[in-house]
Amino acid sequence: MVYYKKVIEYLASDELEGRLTGMPGELKSAQFIQQEMINFGLKGGNNDTFIQEFDYPYLRIASSKSKLFIGDTTGANDFAYGKEFVLLSECANRASINAQVYDAGYGITYAKKGHDDYDKFENTDSGKVFLIKLGHPENDNPHSAFGFVSGIKSKIKNALAHGASGILFHNPDSLENVPSGKLKKNVTPSKIPIAFTSLNLGETKNLVEIGIEARIETVLKQGHNVIGVYVRNPKKKYLVIGAHHDHIGRAELGNSRSTGQEIHNGADDNASGIAMMLHLAKTLPNHKAFKKYNLIFVAFSGEELGLLGSKYFVKNCPIDTAQILAMINFDMVGRLNISNHTAVINGIGTSPYWKKRMKRIKLDTSQFRINTTDGGIGASDHTSFYLANIPAVHLFSGQHREYHMPEDDVELINYPGMLLIEDYTIKLICKIPKRKRKFRTTKNTNHTPTQFKVTLGVMPDYTFGGAGMRLDNVSSGKSADKAGLLRNDIITKMGIHEVGNVEEYMHALSKFKKGDTIDVVILRNGISITKKLTFL
Repeated sequence: MVYYKKVIEYLASDELEGRLTGMPGELKSAQFIQQEMINFGLKGGNNDTFIQEFDYPYLRIASSKSKLFIGDTTGANDFAYGKEFVLLSECANRASINAQVYDAGYGITYAKKGHDDYDKFENTDSGKVFLIKLGHPENDNPHSAFGFVSGIKSKIKNALAHGASGILFHNPDSLENVPSGKLKKNVTPSKIPIAFTSLNLGETKNLVEIGIEARIETVLKQGHNVIGVYVRNPKKKYLVIGAHHDHIGRAELGNSRSTGQEIHNGADDNASGIAMMLHLAKTLPNHKAFKKYNLIFVAFSGEELGLLGSKYFVKNCPIDTAQILAMINFDMVGRLNISNHTAVINGIGTSPYWKKRMKRIKLDTSQFRINTTDGGIGASDHTSFYLANIPAVHLFSGQHREYHMPEDDVELINYPGMLLIEDYTIKLICKIPKRKRKFRTTKNTNHTPTQFKVTLGVMPDYTFGGAGMRLDNVSSGKSADKAGLLRNDIITKMGIHEVGNVEEYMHALSKFKKGDTIDVVILRNGISITKKLTFL
């Protein structure tokens, strides 16, 4: 516990400013982890060095040199960026077009409603700048089915399919929530310039020519994975034990559940995982049960930005990935619940080994319990290995109200609980067959992620092992709060959908849209209660 405390107190200190990938605090974190690995006698696993660097797009910024040109029957005007027009995230990084105008109305093709804004489109219209209105033909109806096809992404896809060489969105219906001009960095740009103008274009039939000059610069920053290896024999197979060391900084790039810009120290997320990984790096090389394996210990960066570091590691692995028997991922292992003593292992369906081994591990359930999920795809670094056909599990002590909040700090860490999780992990991975890995795909393979149009404003209790989904937190002012749901309520039904666990809750949630009103059945103190809930 002393070692856990040492690592977590440093990584979660204000000095590291939340360890946002590419920032000085994240580099300090990587350097600290590197020194610990050196102290334990590990060797650098990235061509004999410990640090594996990777670039990622930190920001996309539209240059003030971007311009909009509009010519109509009365003349022509140039407009400067930022006042009368902005570029959209889907805009090409550097592109320009000056062409005739095709008025595509709302830019919607929707067979179910018998609507097609391109019904008069001719092949000669391709290659033009398409003028497209925000919204849809039934803007006054918040429940209109047009809402499913009126998003900007859908309209861009439709316009590209019709051969647009540029797109200019406008807002004649005076809708709110217009594009802000803030460019998302993780959007794949199209090959054409795409802009939005706040100008009143009047009679669009009088427009003759539109020119868009888009100048977008991408600012890169550098993330730092840390790789340490203990190689007994290069011919032996490897176990990868990893955890991410980055966090979300001062919420510069979002991801926070707080509205402020305070330092998010991330003691549980994921200084706790790094502490556990490093402690195993210190102890496993001398553990007799692990002499049949080579060991790779990895601290990933960029996890909070989309598993960037683990994806890079797998694609640029210092060894042949065929030599990896399994991957063990620690992410948020520092907050074992003191009332139910329950940790979670995700991904046990990725190999037949996991369930067989778990049956042989004796547990004092008054002190420690395990919940499991089969799926290999989740919101942590084990996913990158699963997608490379490597059995991978994620150890997790459960969600909590301080997740992605400034309050995720050292004083809330349950150090004895961490010891229980580490001890169980050692028992779980000490007998993996050393000759050939046994990988299995899980149910979520080749499935697209569930799409949600609404949220309840709750945090599930992932450690709950009963029927239904227990609420660990209810956000003030959100749909669940307004319906009268409380922390520790157990949702058992939403509308016509039974809810037996978190996965079934997610499936049910995906069936609703903004404005829907449903009955939600909950258990509160053992009593079944039905609440009316409207999705905001």
